[in-house]
Amino acid sequence: MRCMGKHSYSVEIVEDGKTLILLTARLQDKHAINYIEDVVGYAFKKLAPYMKEKRQVLYIRDVPDFCIDGEIPSIACETATEAVLALPSWSLAPRSIQLFELSVYQALFLLTRLQNVGYSQTFGDEIFNLGLAAWFAHVMTGYDHPCAKLKVTKHLRRMALRRWDLRLRRYSRWFAGGERSKWKGYAIGYELAEINYGGGKDTAFDIDHAVKAYGSWYPDKLWALNHMRSKRSVFIMAAADKRPSWSYFFGL
Repeated sequence: MRCMGKHSYSVEIVEDGKTLILLTARLQDKHAINYIEDVVGYAFKKLAPYMKEKRQVLYIRDVPDFCIDGEIPSIACETATEAVLALPSWSLAPRSIQLFELSVYQALFLLTRLQNVGYSQTFGDEIFNLGLAAWFAHVMTGYDHPCAKLKVTKHLRRMALRRWDLRLRRYSRWFAGGERSKWKGYAIGYELAEINYGGGKDTAFDIDHAVKAYGSWYPDKLWALNHMRSKRSVFIMAAADKRPSWSYFFGL
């Protein structure tokens, strides 16, 4: 069912017995409607089988003040059934299209994880949660997430490991994105997600495992990235076991 206003649009998308209500506001170009619905519909089709709730809402509108560095869409999951996506504009320029598609996949993936594992409780939970969502969006769209530009150093990994099990609220500045945080929170999680859910094709991404995984499973691999001779060794370890333990490293 579709509803059209002067500058708004809503539609119900049904997949696998689940319903997504897509709402848009301040939509300036009606020619974008089919494109928007196609992107959202395909992302929902991928994730609907793993959602726990029967009905969810994705609300999209242009709110430049809420965007990261005035360019990158901002995502908020208000509840386990409501996600809000703020865009800088409804532009159909190539860069805007890439960021929009990445953000749609991130938003619906975060919503799906929220329904499966709940809200992040620790610093490590949120690093893994945001990085995994960004990596999932990259795999599904083929576009690089902005956080991929940041080189993750040994020092940055050590800083993250020291905070991994601490309460999230104290370190929220790590997750601001853009120039404020230099994407460091996202980038560490992105690297972990690449190792655990690597492969550049959506068919290789284990969605069922990813939406149920906890950040507490993965500090060992962050440690391994700093101590093993090559990233390839960590990839091999990840292929053997998605939930590593210290005994893996010491042959116990």
